[in-house]
Amino acid sequence: MFDSSFSAPPLWHNGPAPGAIYNFPATGSKPNDYYTHSQSPVTTATSVVAIAYKNGIVMAGDLLASYGSLARFRNCPRILKINDNIILGASGDYADFQYIRDFVQQKIIDEECLDDGL
Repeated sequence: MFDSSFSAPPLWHNGPAPGAIYNFPATGSKPNDYYTHSQSPVTTATSVVAIAYKNGIVMAGDLLASYGSLARFRNCPRILKINDNIILGASGDYADFQYIRDFVQQKIIDEECLDDGL
């Protein structure tokens, strides 16, 4: 005989609705009290300075690169001597500098292979 006055509690009593944020008891958090972290942080670098003087320029940059907000990489040079008259310094996204560096270095190789004296 089955007694209809006795029923088991639901499996997930007072749980979250599908697709909703659940407020766990005694945590004191509200649904909007969460932080959004980047899903694709980039490696960035800063602090390149150049000073011009009578006989040329001096350019310097630190070697630290940050991954998101973490100071992660300690040996990331961002200054490139292209030739005796051109120097390249970059800050911002380190991948952009790497792309430009590789592109310029390939152009230098191509020019040297031409062997036309320029």
